[in-house]
Amino acid sequence: MATGFQEALPTTITVVQALPKGDRAKEAIELLTEAGVDRIVPWAASRSIGKASDKFSITAREASKQSRRLRIPEVTDIATTEQICEAIALSDLAIAFHESAEAKLSDCVSSHNVAHLLIIIGPEGGLTSTEIDAFRDAGAKVALMGRPILRSAHAGIAAVAAVSALLKVW
Repeated sequence: MATGFQEALPTTITVVQALPKGDRAKEAIELLTEAGVDRIVPWAASRSIGKASDKFSITAREASKQSRRLRIPEVTDIATTEQICEAIALSDLAIAFHESAEAKLSDCVSSHNVAHLLIIIGPEGGLTSTEIDAFRDAGAKVALMGRPILRSAHAGIAAVAAVSALLKVW
């Protein structure tokens, strides 16, 4: 791995990733790491069918090496929906992506001064109405990413790329 110092970006990016099944969880961790996120929060959503692994941190470290990234993202323990709602309240901008959302992502980002960004990616079966309501009540915006419905493991990197461009982080 490269040595040296890498300046932190002005926006700290946390991605809440519902646990996908099988090797897709590892793939999601790799993609989010390569995208440059600072923190990955595995989430046991109502419709999650995957399981957490104590190897997620190792996956993030290996992906950091592959992408020549000096800052390895923190991978937390599995979070509950209640804990995600607490994190929403602490963020400057929280966006939950859902295929039935009416708001376009570009309409949800109105400022470039976001120090703490939280992106929520649901499971393959989608977010439940209870989860959407809880996130919205906690202060998250619910947005549509686009027409194609991506796999949960791939949606995170697309969301990070789109939001980073809108915030002028990239």
